[in-house]
Amino acid sequence: MKERLEGSFFDEISTYEDKGLRAYQLHHKLDIYKLWKETNSILLQMPTGTGKTRLFVSMINDFKRYHEQHQTDINVLIVTHRKELVDQIKSELYQNYGIKSTLITADNKTSHIRPLPVCVASIQTLQRRLEAHWNNYPFDFLIIDEAHHTKAATYLKIVNAFSYAKLLGVTATPYRLNGEGFTKEFSRLIVSPSVKRYIEAGWLSNYDYYSIREDNELYKGLDTIPLDKYGEYESKPLWNYISRDGIRAEVVGSYLKYAKGLKGIVYTVNKQHNKQLCKEFNECGIRAYDIDSDTCAEDRKRIVEQFRAGRIDIICNVDIFTEGFDCPDVEVIQLARPTKSLGLYLQQVGRGLRIAPGKRKVLFLDNVGLHNTFGFPASKRMWRKHYQGSEIEPRSRFVSKEPGEPFELEERQVAIEEGLEEIKLIESTGINKLIDESKTDFQADTDRRIKLIVESIFETNQKQYQDYIVDYSEEHLTFSAAMTEDLVNPCMEIEAVCDDEECLDKAARRGFKPVVRRGAIAYESYADAEDYIREKKKMVFDRFKYELSKAREQDYQELDQFNAGQLKAFFIRHYGPDHPMSRKLAAFCRHGYKELKWSGIIRLWNVVKEECETPQEDIVSANEPEEKSMGDEETKVSNKKLRDNAAQLRKMMRLGEINRGSRILSLQYGQGEIVDLNGLSIKARFNSGEIVLTVGRDFVEVLEQ
Repeated sequence: MKERLEGSFFDEISTYEDKGLRAYQLHHKLDIYKLWKETNSILLQMPTGTGKTRLFVSMINDFKRYHEQHQTDINVLIVTHRKELVDQIKSELYQNYGIKSTLITADNKTSHIRPLPVCVASIQTLQRRLEAHWNNYPFDFLIIDEAHHTKAATYLKIVNAFSYAKLLGVTATPYRLNGEGFTKEFSRLIVSPSVKRYIEAGWLSNYDYYSIREDNELYKGLDTIPLDKYGEYESKPLWNYISRDGIRAEVVGSYLKYAKGLKGIVYTVNKQHNKQLCKEFNECGIRAYDIDSDTCAEDRKRIVEQFRAGRIDIICNVDIFTEGFDCPDVEVIQLARPTKSLGLYLQQVGRGLRIAPGKRKVLFLDNVGLHNTFGFPASKRMWRKHYQGSEIEPRSRFVSKEPGEPFELEERQVAIEEGLEEIKLIESTGINKLIDESKTDFQADTDRRIKLIVESIFETNQKQYQDYIVDYSEEHLTFSAAMTEDLVNPCMEIEAVCDDEECLDKAARRGFKPVVRRGAIAYESYADAEDYIREKKKMVFDRFKYELSKAREQDYQELDQFNAGQLKAFFIRHYGPDHPMSRKLAAFCRHGYKELKWSGIIRLWNVVKEECETPQEDIVSANEPEEKSMGDEETKVSNKKLRDNAAQLRKMMRLGEINRGSRILSLQYGQGEIVDLNGLSIKARFNSGEIVLTVGRDFVEVLEQ
């Protein structure tokens, strides 16, 4: 195909129309075709949110049209570094042009067998399978998404393996923290107009930018943090500096002050920081979830879908949504992670710049002063110098002073509000009070909602007791029970009182009780009056439990909005620490089940029932923090338990001591039975269905056979 990938080929496909492209995308596409007649490798810079993926899938459609007209095979390989991006590219190809593709991913073991003309690969999987299946495969085009990663050894291995293919790299940020350029990998660079120009033309969102001053103590203190060999802040000293309570309060408080109710993404330092901030958002009534590298693909997908649907306000993340994440109606980007990387800064703020129907502008809350290092999101950049690896003066804030743009953008014909290129200062005044008020309001609202459900359950317990125990009619027998304020088992047994023992003896002699023999129901005589009473008590109690379960079903569903920690705090505040439910829920929290929802609590109720007898001094008050900050000794012990548990399970799996049919106990799902083992995954069947658990992330105990 090499001979055909010269002038005439590119001249012809340059004439193909694609009315779905924006004018600037078409401009870039034609530039690429023109330069490919002169060179083999091109790097395209386009800002986040301007449609890089849409552009290169349009090019692939051009290749497909050429193939259909000339009956000539053209093979294309697209490489990216995340499964989500692989799926996104596959979707863009099919939805826009009906182009099917072969995915080279870990879960597709047969991708090398009769692959389609278009392959979309995860870089990790492709480089592992390169020698065995893909070396010297006749790809005509190699497209690298997020091409600022191309300097990595895994990418260079792929580029060298397919050096005969035409190469296109696309990125919003052709930049490396260590200052390396890209001239060895890409012989030409195409630069797009600045973010500011895209905003002015209506193709990216306008914004308001809040940050701290350059003389702010937090920002100045960053100079004391050592840098690693790449020039980024060392993670542990950065975490020690940023983990202070006051700094976390500024993050949550500034959201409450400037952006409450808006859909936002928060960028954090590490997993501990991520979970802490998420917890504090939730304590203020903000629906927040945390995502990091430990979040399984299914949970990540579910959280993102709920976020897009508006059922989640905030997602706190650690290096997950820096590239490829597409949710145009994001209204807030909050920067809580200091960085020395211009690329990371622009990738993060770029998540908020996409336009969406009804979206007026995006709000940037820069709690760590990145603006003081890198300037505004819309500032013009020195991409050619970064591409060449030229040294740049840090005091320039990486902002270009050169006039003009590569070309003029066609206006989108929308009204642009004022606000661009203005800095608004984050004021700390009143933030702590605002946080306290939000926490108090949220706690009061939570207690009000729980109280309605709890009182309804207690009322149902009493009504079912009256209907199916007290009012039960049996000759010469009356039934009663000691009722307690318990959401699960309001009474453990019932009592029966006889007012005529002679009549009762006659009833026992005349009556028969049902028994099961060899799988069939039979009847036998009562042994005596005591046997008669025992059977009647069992019958009445079983009927009571059955009717009670049905009557509480709706209340139980509503109670599933709350976790053990919230329920425990409610009962301690409203019923005191000695109340049975306070003790039982405190036992769940001590065992690490604080975040477990009510349905999970029910499944594990009997597993921790012995803990309900814990002495009063062990019960934590409603307002006393029962968990120390992440990273302290208590958390280290918890993490050690998880690691020890994982090591034990791996050993048992290796020795074959865990098999299909083995009984296990999960902290979250209760007792279950293993139905499949695959690597470090355990698929088990629980009452709620089949669940996949990951060794080292989910705490699982193997029960004695």
